[in-house]
Amino acid sequence: MTAEQLERRRADLIVRCRTQRHLLGKQVADIQSRLRGMDLWLSTVIKAVRQPVFIASAVTAALVSSRVSRWSRLSLGMSLAIGARRLYRLLRH
Repeated sequence: MTAEQLERRRADLIVRCRTQRHLLGKQVADIQSRLRGMDLWLSTVIKAVRQPVFIASAVTAALVSSRVSRWSRLSLGMSLAIGARRLYRLLRH
């Protein structure tokens, strides 16, 4: 290769690298934006779940909406209450 060809190839590679760097930067910005949205959503969910009223409401809704016998509902309610209490303790710390 001549010096002129090498210089042209070098210039082409520089342009290609700039283009790829620009596209990569756009993709990173898009990923960061999505992650910020997920962080916001997750922090909102965690704040809501940490509220005992929310946990009690979820247990009550599960019991009311279930279509099982009274004893099964009682058993389900106890299981949900124990699970809710454990979840509350876990998220409180």
